[in-house]
Amino acid sequence: MTPSDTSVGRGEDLVRLLEVARRLGVTVELDPLLAVIIDAATDLLNCERATVFLYDAEAKELCSRIATGLEDSPISEIRFPVRRGIAGEVARTGQLVNLADAYADPRFNSEFDKATGFRTRNMLAVSLVDHDGATVGVLQLLNKRMGSFQPHDEEVATFLGSQAGVAIQRQQLLEHFADKQRIERDLSIACSIQRGLLPNQAPRFQGFDIAGWNQPADETGGDFYDFLQLDDGTLAVIVADVTGHGIGPALIMTEARALFRAALLGGSGLERAVADVQR
Repeated sequence: MTPSDTSVGRGEDLVRLLEVARRLGVTVELDPLLAVIIDAATDLLNCERATVFLYDAEAKELCSRIATGLEDSPISEIRFPVRRGIAGEVARTGQLVNLADAYADPRFNSEFDKATGFRTRNMLAVSLVDHDGATVGVLQLLNKRMGSFQPHDEEVATFLGSQAGVAIQRQQLLEHFADKQRIERDLSIACSIQRGLLPNQAPRFQGFDIAGWNQPADETGGDFYDFLQLDDGTLAVIVADVTGHGIGPALIMTEARALFRAALLGGSGLERAVADVQR
């Protein structure tokens, strides 16, 4: 290959990498995002198989969220401790690993080859690093179709890994924000339910000044109270605490209030009503 051919090839790769970066920038959901990374990696680096391992910092594990070549495999997901294998070392150290002969390296874990029937000849693995420099995963490429992975392949994989890492971080932040919004919406609904169940005003009862007030420590609380005038002229004052916060406890509170009212207005004594509701 002449220097001119090499320059043309590098120029074409740059154009394709910029297109990949553009696609990563407009892809929001995680699985389509990882599919873009996988497709770009196998195409740009001309390899047989590619896997994106996401790093679970809490469990200290790597998990294959998406991979090529596992469609007909008995293994649908690969999960292992970060202390094991080539991908684990890349995740721990952040250093690229390029193996011309995978089986000649003692760090290589051949268990997955045995389980899937695949034969790994050579391997290139790079870390996926977010905007803050933290590792969010590993991109592992197997079996260069012509020869072994070269320094130019390392450059392409590193660039792809940095773009992918930032895109994954962005997606995770968006997912966290969406989860937070859902929680806040649920809490707002629960708060409305609970507020709607509290008495609008205290009853008048001879010889007593009666008042009720409820102020949760956060958006929702499990406490509620109610006043109920009974047929015999007595006043039932109900104070209860439902475990938990959110829509579920708010609905339990609704049910408990309805059961109390039904039991007391139906003629059950106070002791019987409390026992029935607690069941």
